[in-house]
Amino acid sequence: MEDGLGNERVDLLGTTADDLVAIGRLLESPRLAHIWFTLFVEGGIERENSDSNPFLWDGLTVKEIQESTDADIPESTLYEDIDELVDIGAIRVKSDIQPRGYEAKFFQADGDSIDRTVGGGLIGPGYIGLVGKSEVNDSVAQFLDKYRYEDLNNVLQMLRADMRGVLDRSVQEMVPEADDADIEAVLPVLEDVFSDVSRHPLVDSKYFPDEVRG
Repeated sequence: MEDGLGNERVDLLGTTADDLVAIGRLLESPRLAHIWFTLFVEGGIERENSDSNPFLWDGLTVKEIQESTDADIPESTLYEDIDELVDIGAIRVKSDIQPRGYEAKFFQADGDSIDRTVGGGLIGPGYIGLVGKSEVNDSVAQFLDKYRYEDLNNVLQMLRADMRGVLDRSVQEMVPEADDADIEAVLPVLEDVFSDVSRHPLVDSKYFPDEVRG
């Protein structure tokens, strides 16, 4: 099964093998995930509000990304990270006119396809954004150090279900390995991530925050 460009799809969501490599790298590096998520959210808003045709939008510059991120990343390091994100296909160069403009690629994949123990949930902007929060939030960093990525994904799915009013299991049932205090510590960060994602013009926050409007 191919995506029309000769790239082999690995799941029904249309994810390619190259996409899985990029997602895996983002999950391995909270700083890269944080940069990608910042560009995804802020870039989407900027593109929507731009007076030009969205297809002609020039993207965000490194300086604009630096001004938007919560992380304290030196400019030289940010340039290196941006180059890596381009190399792995997580972001695209939108304009070669100096200073260059960048756009984040949208990712959505089945967690079972990712080369990490993330469980079978949906891996998309919200999940990547939460991993990125561990770069700037100690509660999330400690949760990831203490538990599996699958546990984090279960907490994410629990909050999604709660937001949709369809939560039919307790926290303890969904994440039996995690302490209640640890879960409570990351819930406000989850809510912040969902709030950020819902600001993106293509995301429908009434359903799964990672679903894109058709």
